[in-house]
Amino acid sequence: MSEQRYTREDHEAYRREVAAQEEREARERKEATREAARKAWLADGGSPRRFESAWEGLQEEQRKERLREASTAARQAQRSISTI
Repeated sequence: MSEQRYTREDHEAYRREVAAQEEREARERKEATREAARKAWLADGGSPRRFESAWEGLQEEQRKERLREASTAARQAQRSISTI
């Protein structure tokens, strides 16, 4: 029985495959987020043209919110560590 070895090339190919999958999933999440925002915008009476021009600002607000949430979580984690 021959033993197959897991080579560096195998690992690099695996990592490339995983990275490509993560990129696809990130694009899909971003598009789903954009589509959900667009639907909410239109449901609230906004126009498609105005949504397109406002989308960049909406993305920036989302980034800021994620940063605030991450910062809050980090502070809470730090507090729980320092009270032990």
